[in-house]
Amino acid sequence: TFLVVGFVYPCWLLGLDPTLQIMVATYGETLSRDHAEKRRQIMESEWYRRIFPQTRISDRGNRLLDFQTTAGGGVKAVSVGGPGTGRGADIIILNDCMKSDEHSSEAARAEVKHWFSSALTSRLNDKTRGAIISIQQRIHEDDLPAHLLEKGFACLNLPAIADTDQEIEVGDGLTYLWKRGELLDPVRFPKEVLDNERLNMGPQDFSAQYLQNPM
Repeated sequence: TFLVVGFVYPCWLLGLDPTLQIMVATYGETLSRDHAEKRRQIMESEWYRRIFPQTRISDRGNRLLDFQTTAGGGVKAVSVGGPGTGRGADIIILNDCMKSDEHSSEAARAEVKHWFSSALTSRLNDKTRGAIISIQQRIHEDDLPAHLLEKGFACLNLPAIADTDQEIEVGDGLTYLWKRGELLDPVRFPKEVLDNERLNMGPQDFSAQYLQNPM
């Protein structure tokens, strides 16, 4: 999910509308740089150019963490607490904004939440039509997702193992009945892998990161 939303989804959005201004935030500059390079590779590929012939990366403003399209849109990659949030965006994507090994640090959790509230939310070009999308794993009861829930953000919760029966919207008028006990990704994370992860991580960390239920 992190990979799809982090560097594939912005490319798809720009393919539909090359004037969009998109900002993608991650926990560190190294990850931001890696995602930015993957987005550039996608948009410069032959298959992308064939599918979206109207979307091209401009020679102007084509930097490591920031590129623009010939139509005036583009993607800017930023990191938590770093510079570069002075420019506005139509869509802001938060993609894994805190390292899991920092979950016990109250200062680190507070920094992420303060950065979101003070530096990031004001960057939307249009507060009525703009969107903020956050893709995060739970790491603590007091993490960024908890902060967003308190602010009224809509939440799609997808644990590795479904804890209840629920209907998941997968398209316009389309839903999928996800039954209790069903695995989210039985190919990459079958039951035996999840059982080993539970043993290796311990029940507390496993409940947070895999079941999205921090205790």
